[in-house]
Amino acid sequence: MDRKALENKIAGYCDSDECEIAYESHEIEDATLQTLRDRLLDVGKILEEDLEKGFYVAAIGVGPAEVTSATLVAGIDNGMVHAVACSEGPGGTRRAAEAMQVFFDAMRGNVRKPRKRHGIHKVVAFAILLIAFIAAAYWVLIGSQITSAIESTWAYNEAVESFNAVVPSYNEAAAGLAIENVRGMVGEAKPLSIQPTDVLSVAGQIMSGNDADKMRTDAQTVKKMKIALEADEAILNSIDNPEQLWVIAKLGTVEDVEVIEVVTAENDPNGLLGKPGGYTSCIYFTTTMMDSTGVAGDGPVAKGVDGGGAIEVYATSDAARARCDYLDEFEGTILYSGSYALVGTMVVRTSCLLVDDAQYVLTDEIVTAMTTPSE
Repeated sequence: MDRKALENKIAGYCDSDECEIAYESHEIEDATLQTLRDRLLDVGKILEEDLEKGFYVAAIGVGPAEVTSATLVAGIDNGMVHAVACSEGPGGTRRAAEAMQVFFDAMRGNVRKPRKRHGIHKVVAFAILLIAFIAAAYWVLIGSQITSAIESTWAYNEAVESFNAVVPSYNEAAAGLAIENVRGMVGEAKPLSIQPTDVLSVAGQIMSGNDADKMRTDAQTVKKMKIALEADEAILNSIDNPEQLWVIAKLGTVEDVEVIEVVTAENDPNGLLGKPGGYTSCIYFTTTMMDSTGVAGDGPVAKGVDGGGAIEVYATSDAARARCDYLDEFEGTILYSGSYALVGTMVVRTSCLLVDDAQYVLTDEIVTAMTTPSE
């Protein structure tokens, strides 16, 4: 989630118009939604979660005795941890800043220690017996909750094991591919942690607000994460040296792409088709975003990239990156031919005759089409 989305979410928890919202963004090594959730449970209580959008809402105790709290919304995007915090009333700005510091300290492994309590008074034997009775009654009452929570934890662990089983094949598919231009795609998936199912551990989770219903919800979330990871793996496999017909079909779904023509050995303008380090296939196209009639040549291949753009497909991402390095040498010269972007093992190129914004929009449309699962 970006900053605006986080601020919109926290606005629902801080109703006062005078409530000031603090925002921070830091790069945290190996940060995941799982570690974000664990650290928020270490320092506060989770109020809401949405793993599809990638955020948690939590209440974090602040102040000398931690009797007041600040609301914090945190999310992860491309390795960056973003957070906004607010607290209403006098001193709200200070409390929000303290909650922000507590959260990011925890994300870096510096979880605050419980505050020491002073001035412990002597109690009479009756009070001790009363407390013991209340504690015993409490444990009897939550006994059924613990049993239900243990069963839910087992179900959660089963979902985690199923998710973790997909991680190696996803990482194998992602290894070496250029996916930095694919929104929402991670370069390496991290396995999730199995949760302890012994009585004391589960009881501790219940005491911290992680009850059976929450674990059941978490299990469903992990199942959705597995489905999403499998879908992403299928996309990764599809953009690894894809077949020419597949590229043509995907390119044909782009609204602003007009005429498509494939490169053959006879009309290859670069002489790279099928050569060592060259592309395995190449498709040129014209676009409705510009008038290509003024560009010399009869058809998209003859007009070249200037006429609209091209998709160059390589056997490996290293070959595709080498092609981009070559094209980069012409940046700022009269030989500059337009933008280029890596997707899997493909180089997506657009015409220099398009304005910068149009090059970006057209590239984004093509990348989206190439990374959208076929119906």
